[in-house]
Amino acid sequence: MSSLRMISVSVVLSALTCVTIAQDLTQLIGSLSGTCQAAAGGLLTSEFGTCANVMGLVPVIGASGSVLAPFGDYVTSTCPTATCSDSVVASANAALQKGCSADIAKGVTTAIALATIVQNFSPIHGLLCSQYASNGTYCVLNLLGNLEKVTGKPVTVALAEGMLVQGFSALLPLLATAPKEIYCDDCGHALYTEISGIKPIAANSTAAPDSSKLVQATCGANFTDGKVPATIKQASSSSNSTSTGGYTASGSAGLAASSSTGSFTKPLSFVLASSTLFVYLLLSA
Repeated sequence: MSSLRMISVSVVLSALTCVTIAQDLTQLIGSLSGTCQAAAGGLLTSEFGTCANVMGLVPVIGASGSVLAPFGDYVTSTCPTATCSDSVVASANAALQKGCSADIAKGVTTAIALATIVQNFSPIHGLLCSQYASNGTYCVLNLLGNLEKVTGKPVTVALAEGMLVQGFSALLPLLATAPKEIYCDDCGHALYTEISGIKPIAANSTAAPDSSKLVQATCGANFTDGKVPATIKQASSSSNSTSTGGYTASGSAGLAASSSTGSFTKPLSFVLASSTLFVYLLLSA
C-alpha cells in the first residue's frame, strides 16, 4: 500500500465515530478477494474516480457530527460539473466485473454492493443532483436538512455506516418522527421515481417489497406515476445552490412508520451508505 493510501486510510479510520461499525466495515473489506480489492483500488486513480469526485467524499466520512455540511459540499461541487460519461462508467464497471466476478458469483455482499454502485452510477448521480428548478435547492440536501430540523437529531456518518451494516431500517427512527409533508412533495416524488432506476447487480437478488400502495395512500396516487415533476431538474453548470430548505412542522409520520423495507426509504440510505462504502473500499484497497 502506498504512503498516500496509508495516510488516507488513517484519516478515514480515525474519523469513524462508532468502533463497532468500523470493525464491521473492516470485516466487510476483508471479505473481498485480493483481485477484487485491487480492482476497487484501481478505480480511485482512474478517470471514473476523477469525474465521480470520489476523494470529495472523504470529508463526509471524517465529519464528527452532522454530515449535512460536508455532504452538501460534495453535492454542490460535483453536480454542477460534467458527470462521468457512459463510456467511462462502462470501463469502470468492466474493470470491477473482471476483478470481482468471482466474489460476486460467491455472493460476497461487499463486492455486490460496490458493483451495484458503479453500475448504477447514473441513477445515483440523478438522485444526488435533482433540484428545484425555481431556486436550485437540492432535493437530498433539502430532505436531510428538514429531517435534522424536525427531529432535532443530526444525520451522522455513524447513521450512514449503520445503514450499511443494518440496512434501510437504520434510517427509520428519523423518518418515523417526521411529518409526511417533508417527503410528500415534488422532491420526494422525483426521488421515488429515480430510485426505480437502480437495479441490483446479482441475478438472484431479492427485490424490495412493492411499496406503491403505501406510498399512494400516504402521498397520493400520482406519486408512483414514474415521472419526475416539472418543477424538478438536474443540476447544471449554471446552478449551484447549497440550500437545505427551511421546513419546520410537527405532525404524525405516515410512510416511514408503516414500512421498514419499502423502496421509498432507499434514496437517502442508498446514497449515504453507498458513498461511505465506496470511499472506504477504494482507500483501503
